[in-house]
Amino acid sequence: ADSLQSPILERARYMDLLARLHYRSENYQKALEIWSKILQIYQTNPPSVKRDLIQVYNNLGLVKRATKQFEEAEKFFQKSIQEATSQRDSTWIAIAKGNIGISYIKQKKYEMAIPYLEEDIKYCIKSLELGNASVSLGYLGDIYFAIQNTNKAKVYYDSSLNLIRDRRYWTIRSQPQMEMEIKERAYK
Repeated sequence: ADSLQSPILERARYMDLLARLHYRSENYQKALEIWSKILQIYQTNPPSVKRDLIQVYNNLGLVKRATKQFEEAEKFFQKSIQEATSQRDSTWIAIAKGNIGISYIKQKKYEMAIPYLEEDIKYCIKSLELGNASVSLGYLGDIYFAIQNTNKAKVYYDSSLNLIRDRRYWTIRSQPQMEMEIKERAYK
């Protein structure tokens, strides 16, 4: 069985890279199609890296959120949380909760977003997922800016900038680009 699963799982990993490229290029339909196929593969051939399944659910949620299908997005994020909980993976629980918070922001449900983002920040800092923590700090700044609490918004934007400057981490966007975006929001 292992000899049959290995090529299938290896194929799924390459498919994931392709789906990420489509997602980053905003070709969401193609990314959704590929990640859905990967999910089917994982349901019949469990991945050796248990986080892979968590991440596929999360990525499907990201695509649904990007296409403004917020209820569907939350279902996938909740599946990611369920899988992460069964594996006792607090980092992925926090990341998926942060993604739910971001979905609420995009729907202008600011009060609902705050606890999700705060939990995301807490666990991401604890597990040194500083890129995610910085992004969520910036989103909290966005919330407080939107509800016209500019002093609190500035505190969160500054915290996000300080985290970016103090540590190196992987992110889709470059550090200078993120700094510029945060500064634009904080100091308009």
